[in-house]
Amino acid sequence: MLRVENLTKRFGHVTAISNVSCSIRKGRVTALLGDNGAGKSTLVKMICGTYKPTQGSIWISAKQVHMESARDALALGITAVYQDLALVDQRNVVHNISLGNIPTKWGGLMVDRKKMRQTAESALNYMNAKLPSLDILVSSMSGGQRQAVAIARACALGGQLVVMDEPTAALGIREQRMVLDVVHDLRSKGISVLIISHNLDHVFEVADDLVILRGGRVVAEVERNSVAHDDVVKLILAGQPKDAETEGEAA
Repeated sequence: MLRVENLTKRFGHVTAISNVSCSIRKGRVTALLGDNGAGKSTLVKMICGTYKPTQGSIWISAKQVHMESARDALALGITAVYQDLALVDQRNVVHNISLGNIPTKWGGLMVDRKKMRQTAESALNYMNAKLPSLDILVSSMSGGQRQAVAIARACALGGQLVVMDEPTAALGIREQRMVLDVVHDLRSKGISVLIISHNLDHVFEVADDLVILRGGRVVAEVERNSVAHDDVVKLILAGQPKDAETEGEAA
């Protein structure tokens, strides 16, 4: 679905990532792995339109694309769920799922609350996510439920590639299970998922493909079934490539 070729991002004299090339295939879960400072966040922000590459290109369905903002990425079917989730605690599930895409009626004069509820119901059903109610405030929800709302919003926005940054971090075992089940369900619907995670047990459960960064460069791009857990750890923790220009920014 998406391929980056020779992506480089510099911040002044610091090169965060250098000549990165990798692919995200349609209907598959790709895990982006690497230690802190590997460049994961920088790469994701370029894929999501937040950063513009210093050089290199991004291709979607064999067509080169240029993104100036996250809105451009959204128009191309790329949505992101970051660690902070960007939810409004004092709003309910319905309002949060429609954030950034509030439906209106009467020529934009009024909010279409009926359509908002239908959108929320449809997105949660699509994910097979179970919540106590659509009317409860997000502030009263568990971490796993909040993740489900954030992912549902990404689906409601029409994302064909959903990017998830540490989706199971700081969650209990039951809530982690809920999020992993959602990832499985998204893949079964043909949606591509790019997931950043430090939890290799979760990665090996849900991922189809692995992209491993070190020192701002790709050191491996492999199918998950072709590599052992310990080998992935070694690739992540080994020293930087000898030709790395500089240390990457903290991921």
